[in-house]
Amino acid sequence: MRERLRDLGISVPEIYLPREGIDYRKWAVIACDQYSSEREYWEDVAREVNDAPSTLRLIFPECFLEDSDIDQRILGSLCAGGTDDMLARKAQTWTYCGNRSGTISV
Repeated sequence: MRERLRDLGISVPEIYLPREGIDYRKWAVIACDQYSSEREYWEDVAREVNDAPSTLRLIFPECFLEDSDIDQRILGSLCAGGTDDMLARKAQTWTYCGNRSGTISV
């Protein structure tokens, strides 16, 4: 069935979602280029998120690359950012890819 749907340009992906009860305001972190070198932005985000589950744990902004504790910072992010606990729900949704110029999800 999946192969036939794929031939029609339709896929049914499994999307992992944050577990119930996670504060989405702290979960979602904007990590675009305009902020990657702004240390103050990332320090503000870290204060706001505190120890709540957050995609912040999956990001390593370039402003920290020159710090002397880079190894500890990366290791800390990996240990603290375990996705097993954060991404506990799976959802299935229909996606039509059409001519690949756009995607429509339901």
